[in-house]
Amino acid sequence: VFSLNDRLRIIQSTDCPSGWLYLALLHALTSHHLPDQYTELTGMERAFQLLNSAGCWTDQPFDSLSLNILRQIAFISPKA
Repeated sequence: VFSLNDRLRIIQSTDCPSGWLYLALLHALTSHHLPDQYTELTGMERAFQLLNSAGCWTDQPFDSLSLNILRQIAFISPKA
């Protein structure tokens, strides 16, 4: 489940790390070179912010859903 935070101008997850990871994946998949009017960031910029945020991290091992989302993010990521 996602909600709009008008004060911070972000879409945020109300879920555990898998929700934040999925939101990062959605931002990355729908990224455009022009910034979004709501967040004022491109999808990739917001995806990187989310992946570096505390919402995506846990002191417990990731569950299978989170690992699957991370694999999808890795699949669409540029390879060096």
